[in-house]
Amino acid sequence: MDAPSVLLLDIFDTHVSKKDIGVVTKKTSALVCWLPANSTAVSQPSDVGVMKHLKKKSTALWVAETRKSTKVTADVGRSTATTEKCAPWGLVGVEECACVINERVELHQNNATSTEATEEERKKAAAKRKKQNQVIVRAND
Repeated sequence: MDAPSVLLLDIFDTHVSKKDIGVVTKKTSALVCWLPANSTAVSQPSDVGVMKHLKKKSTALWVAETRKSTKVTADVGRSTATTEKCAPWGLVGVEECACVINERVELHQNNATSTEATEEERKKAAAKRKKQNQVIVRAND
């Protein structure tokens, strides 16, 4: 790899072994970082946001390459396929990914705040209904 890389992994042990991480570190010099527990609510939507841009640029590259070549064959080597799949990552900027992640974190924080307010409003409304029901029961007695 020509640029510093970070490999983000969730904390779930069965996804990756220590041996796998050693291979990644030696072969790619990537920094392996673990996501904190219970962070998928924030990180998963950003994954979708990043992948959307990657797929869009990957498709554009594929269409451009397909148009260039007159002969299309199914005989594609593993390294060629890997190179083709990795090329769009160079087109998806770190700033673009960081913006998506920041937007998702802010959205998650805003949703958490509005949910808390909504729950408090629900509790107040439930208490008010309970009081009203008690008044109705007393009136019927």
